[in-house]
Formats: sequence, C-alpha cells, structure tokens
Amino acid sequence: MNIDILDNPTSNFFIKNYEKKSIPCLIKNYPMDWPLFKMPDYYIARKLNVGNFYRYLKRDSHYLLPDKDDVFYLKDYLITKSALRDSYTIPHYFADAPFQPDNWKWLYWGPPSSSSKIHIDTALSSAWNVVISGEKMWWFWFNNKTYHCIQREKEIVFTPGNVEHAVCNITSCLSLTHNYLRDAEQIKWVNHS
Repeated sequence: MNIDILDNPTSNFFIKNYEKKSIPCLIKNYPMDWPLFKMPDYYIARKLNVGNFYRYLKRDSHYLLPDKDDVFYLKDYLITKSALRDSYTIPHYFADAPFQPDNWKWLYWGPPSSSSKIHIDTALSSAWNVVISGEKMWWFWFNNKTYHCIQREKEIVFTPGNVEHAVCNITSCLSLTHNYLRDAEQIKWVNHS
C-alpha cells in the first residue's frame, strides 16, 4: 500500500493531517533551489573529505540486496560539521520545530542496495528526508499494515517518531535528513537524558 503523496501542501495542512496524526507521507513539488542540488559528486566528496567515494558509487551493480555485506554506505554523516552545512535550508514545514540539535542532521550517501534496516528514530523523534540525487525505496509499518513509496530528487519523506521504517537505495543516492521534536514533554525528556 502506498503512503499518501502530497502536492506542496500548506504547513497547517501537513501538521494537522500528518505530523499530529503520526502518518508518514511524501511531499512533491516543494520549491527547493539549494546549492547542494547543483554540486557534482566529486565536489561533494571533496567537501566531505571522503576522497574518491563518488567513483565507488559508479561501480557496476545490477542488484538490490539490502543485506549484502560488501556494500559501503556513508550514513549518519553530520552535515553541520561539514563544509556543506550552508548548502541547503530547512523546508518550512519543519523550520519552526523547537528541537533540532546539530547531532540529528545527517547526510546519507550510498550505492544501489545500501540501506537502513527496520528501526524507529532516535528518542522517538520525527524526521524529514530530501533526496539530493538518486532514488530510495521506503517501507513503513503502522496501523497493522505495510506501506511504501519511492522517493526521487527534491521530494520530501516525512517519518513520524513512532513509526517503524526501513530504506534502501534503488540507485546511487545522496540524501539529507533532519530529526526533530515539537512536543515539549519529549524535549524535556531528551534534555534530561
């Protein structure tokens, strides 16, 4: 079953109908003109200090095996500590969330079949993810059903904090993720942990 696809909704509509109800969704046609979209792979690799990683991404691979041990995935790379930290802006749906610590802002970059296994995000935080280049397959488990979607460049996937999910890159893929909290009690709990 596909998750809902929203066409550049208003913030109020998104928060009321998806974020507050803990329903994942894919947002299309949100205007993004980030410098990060215009940067070639070799430039990004140099800025991240990962050498020739971009060449590894171009290797011949015609498979989709998420558990393959020889697939390297650059994940949980803190963007706020990189030279790319000013190459994007937070989409307005999430910009006013009061708790978005720097250590919850990551880049993910990997070849086809690189993946994140089934999990719930840190401290039950919600997350948004934007694909910079490539495609991802997402699975979500909630309401006793399995939902899925394919995410492409400049599309946003919203993942609620209490929803199990997994992700696999269909193609070589670079994406950006921020986790965040809006709930004051959750923020207090995280700050005191």
